[in-house]
Amino acid sequence: MTETEKKIDKKIKPKKNIKKIILLLISYVVVAAIVWKIAIRVQSDPIKQQEQAQKEIQSIIHKVGELIVLPANETPEIALIQDVNTLKKTQDFFVDAMDGDKVLIYGKTRKAIIYRESEHKIINVTLNVGPSADEADTKSIPKPNPVENVASTTENSPSADSQ
Repeated sequence: MTETEKKIDKKIKPKKNIKKIILLLISYVVVAAIVWKIAIRVQSDPIKQQEQAQKEIQSIIHKVGELIVLPANETPEIALIQDVNTLKKTQDFFVDAMDGDKVLIYGKTRKAIIYRESEHKIINVTLNVGPSADEADTKSIPKPNPVENVASTTENSPSADSQ
């Protein structure tokens, strides 16, 4: 090979390398865009979000169930403690709680449990949360005033004589 051919060959090789690098970068960008699009689609799918939430609830119930016997015939509502200082001011139940703790609330059995997932630890348990099943049923039924009952059932009341 002559010197001129060697110079031309050196000029051609870097161009081939640049083309390979550009092609490789374009393929990385395309793959990244596809992965990003799939991730956005999964996040925005309400069915997938609901399935994920149910998995998380079942996981928390399982973890708490390892530490304490839970009501078998009821699925709890689970709340995340976000402002524990406000709760501590109004309810002693939250005195040892921290932001990020989870509260499992069993409405039928009237039981509440504070669970700290980071330590796999139950922080507090209380009974008689909210109205009992009997109280909940009767709250929607208006109770008559006992004075009205007595007045309407007394035959010798002044109002009955004047009629």
